[in-house]
Amino acid sequence: VKISRPKEESLNGETTVTQSAGITVKREKKEWTNKVNMSIETNLESGETLYIQLDDGAEYSLTSTAGQNILRFYDNFSSYKSLVNNTSYNLSISSSDLNNFNSLAPENKFVYIIKKKSGVVTGKVKIDFSNYDVSSPVKTQSTQLFSSDDYNLITFKMQDSLSGIKEVRYEYLKEFDASGNIKYYYDNVTSYDVAYMKTRGKKATVSKDGTIEIKVPKDIEGIEVVAFDKAGNNSSMDPLPTENTTTKVYIGINKKNITLNEASFNFVFRTEHQIESAKASISIDGKNYTNEITLTPSKVSDEIYNATGNFTNIDTTSHENLYVKVVATYLTNNVETRVKKFNIKNVDEKLGEGTRIREESAWNKPYVPSNFHYVEGTVNTGYVIADESGNEFVWIPVDGTSVKYERWCENENSKPSSYTQWSDVPDSEYPEGITAATESGIVNNAGGFYIGRYEAGVPEGQNVIDGASSATSNTSGIPVSKKGAVVWTCIDYTNANSNAKEYMNNEEVASGLMTGKSWDTVCKWIQNSGININDSRTYGNYSNSESPANVDGYREKQVTGYSEYWKVKNIYDLAGNTYEWTNEVYSSLRVLRGGNYYDNGSNNPVSYRYYNVVSYAYSSSSFRLQLYIK
Repeated sequence: VKISRPKEESLNGETTVTQSAGITVKREKKEWTNKVNMSIETNLESGETLYIQLDDGAEYSLTSTAGQNILRFYDNFSSYKSLVNNTSYNLSISSSDLNNFNSLAPENKFVYIIKKKSGVVTGKVKIDFSNYDVSSPVKTQSTQLFSSDDYNLITFKMQDSLSGIKEVRYEYLKEFDASGNIKYYYDNVTSYDVAYMKTRGKKATVSKDGTIEIKVPKDIEGIEVVAFDKAGNNSSMDPLPTENTTTKVYIGINKKNITLNEASFNFVFRTEHQIESAKASISIDGKNYTNEITLTPSKVSDEIYNATGNFTNIDTTSHENLYVKVVATYLTNNVETRVKKFNIKNVDEKLGEGTRIREESAWNKPYVPSNFHYVEGTVNTGYVIADESGNEFVWIPVDGTSVKYERWCENENSKPSSYTQWSDVPDSEYPEGITAATESGIVNNAGGFYIGRYEAGVPEGQNVIDGASSATSNTSGIPVSKKGAVVWTCIDYTNANSNAKEYMNNEEVASGLMTGKSWDTVCKWIQNSGININDSRTYGNYSNSESPANVDGYREKQVTGYSEYWKVKNIYDLAGNTYEWTNEVYSSLRVLRGGNYYDNGSNNPVSYRYYNVVSYAYSSSSFRLQLYIK
């Protein structure tokens, strides 16, 4: 069996080339950049020396030798490397020269590479650095808070005088719990690093005048914000003060019980002020509120008050949502209003598609487990559900006729040539309660199964696992299935399988890796819709993606859900982007499916089988969750 490794990833982008007097200078070609990214190539005669000059600053000598010289500057001007002798050197440019250069207007930014002999200039190249920006975005306006019924709107202004603001990212930092206490949103996470914010943070709305708008749920007490300019610089801001992320009175609404004609709730108020009055009402459409009741908050601590409320004679049988409104008065005629929506679709098993008891579950009536809710789509287009943390999954219908739960799919480029030469993994590698013998029966009984809408993302709320190297990422953790997550690559089969099983296992649902049967079943399902499973260039991220999949960023590994054109049946990146480990065996090897970003999309399509040792943990391989309905 031939074991192959991924190809080396190229680090070279498109370059601009400037040549004069035997000196060739190359720079990475970008609209804006905060990196020098410059190489200098020249042949020096005996006695010749090489210098660099920033605008009209001092000339600084570069270490060079007679003969061929290739010097490479990477991130900044403070160091460079000789690619001829593989040696790095420091360059002590004065801070005043650097500051003067950085403060120049773009049209005046030039760097000179100079060749001299006996003090006489023998060659000089002028390099355009008009796209170079190392200044960070700055906040120019204090945070303003506007309170609405169901969210708080935070606004402020950011400015970047050179390249301009590209985006502003934010993440929840603190929240109110059900008792009104303030806690960190993720356990023990007191701040986020810039890398996390850039890839995982939520995107704020940025207007042309630099005004930033962030809608914050009422239950969020604090957020952290970072702005990025077009050159890649960031402005790491401290967590916004509490008074700028919550109102003077926080109102918490927590479901106690909802039945077909009755609903009860616990209410919590957190404030430094006395609650003078509080009333609650309900609505089935979010517009017309009825059944108003008076709440009597009782003091629990210096700032926290509790109350309960019960609504009777309501009809939830024909509606999906129930809205609860609370109006609290404080400080004489000052009013705080809170509206919270509750999904009541699972109050009764017969309220509609998407909520069925397990015995009634069928391929066209997906069972939605407890603590999951419907998101979008249909059984035909991709029925999407999500858990309370926002992890999303897509229902794969198994009708037993047009789509069967079986291993069938062959690709002419898969080796060995027949799928029959693969087998199931040992029972110990299935989720608890699932075996190779019972797997098909469980899926057929439920009428299908769920798979992650996205490739596995690195765990949230931590700063260790980054999906970038096996040293940091080939370890244990709970994966996410969310849009915009860093794909959890650099992980081997053993850890991928173990982590997939850790996501969930209760009386309703067991999670694990996708199997050979489940992957082939997905292939059959999408093939039945006319999608070519033996050539995925038009819907996957490959080296040779074709329209409409050849979007900006193809041929490179991207975050989950990067492009809507890399999606089939509401499932993202099933084809391309990264290989995905499955619970399928060839000899002692494990099978990966789907191809990746540097593969050929016709040779390594969604149906493709690739196999490697269980300790394979490279940047091109990830995994995807599968959920069994027990």
